[in-house]
Amino acid sequence: MLTSRTGTILRSIVEQYIVRATPVSSQSIINDYGLGVSAATIRNEMAHLEQESYITRPHPSAGSIPSDKGYRYYVETLRDIQLPLAEQRLINHLFHQVERELEGWLDLAATLIA
Repeated sequence: MLTSRTGTILRSIVEQYIVRATPVSSQSIINDYGLGVSAATIRNEMAHLEQESYITRPHPSAGSIPSDKGYRYYVETLRDIQLPLAEQRLINHLFHQVERELEGWLDLAATLIA
């Protein structure tokens, strides 16, 4: 289990890597997420994440990229998605519309079979 800070750093690595598709440095985490800790602290946490196989580095001087384990942890634990209310309403409306159409098709099928 990761600490809150380590989880936040892993989240930032995964999200930056998804957007940029380049290895993520400690400085880019500071620039983009402003976690209120030093680059050295982030590097120490990144070293812990690498030891635990959540991230990997293509070569020693490179930034970090998420491993399969890191992605899995992100999806299962860290990913926080909240759709905007308009999208929630649209999805709800579409499901109800499909449900009504399905009921009509089932009624037609029952009539044809009978």
